[in-house]
Amino acid sequence: TYSVVDINVTLLQLANIIGKSLDSDTTMRSDLIFEHAKLYYEKLKQYEGAEKQLLTILNKEPENIGDVYLLLGKTYLRLAEKEENKENESESYRRKANENFKLAVSNISTCSNPDEASWLKIVSGLNSDSITVSREKILIESLIKNYPESYLLEDWDRTLAYALSFEEDYFDSAVSYFQKLINDFKQSDKYPSYLYSYAQLIREKDSDNALKIYKEIASEYPKSEVTAFALSQVAEDYLTKSMFNESYI
Repeated sequence: TYSVVDINVTLLQLANIIGKSLDSDTTMRSDLIFEHAKLYYEKLKQYEGAEKQLLTILNKEPENIGDVYLLLGKTYLRLAEKEENKENESESYRRKANENFKLAVSNISTCSNPDEASWLKIVSGLNSDSITVSREKILIESLIKNYPESYLLEDWDRTLAYALSFEEDYFDSAVSYFQKLINDFKQSDKYPSYLYSYAQLIREKDSDNALKIYKEIASEYPKSEVTAFALSQVAEDYLTKSMFNESYI
């Protein structure tokens, strides 16, 4: 007979054994410990183990210290999400995350993903009362300017589009960013939501175009989570125009 082996448990046990070996060897190269920390973070989702290895690296003054701070910040964000966290523990982890993202940006020349480090520094600090919409706009637009080819462009455009859509003074900017999302990210899973949110934004000033977009969502994306809302808007428009037969769609 053969016993069933849980591969995840086995990998975790192996990672722990390697970790103890790395901890005991003071001459061990920091890049090897960093790869071990990534194993904990990316594959095993064992964030306490990742934290321990990354803190060990910081004592060795690694050449890739920007990468270390970035991964440590991301690790603290994951730890902040734990359901079993005690009161204020999650907030403490989020503060640690922000501190490490700031350090990653301060050591940007040794960070493999400077765009991600800069973005997470901003995101982790957005809950602060001192961050206004205008300040958020300036910060994110600086990222767009500095990293025009970043894989995070959709995230940046989406954040600005939605944030600015709630501010009357930034209506034109919100329209511009939604149009950019619609034109540049047609393959995104969120594309139908972009269409719907854009239609909602412009419906008072351009009701005909908004109605056209609602109909497009209904016909092109029937299984989307926003399709029912789009159909409701179409029906409401028909009722407003006393087109009672058409309203039963």
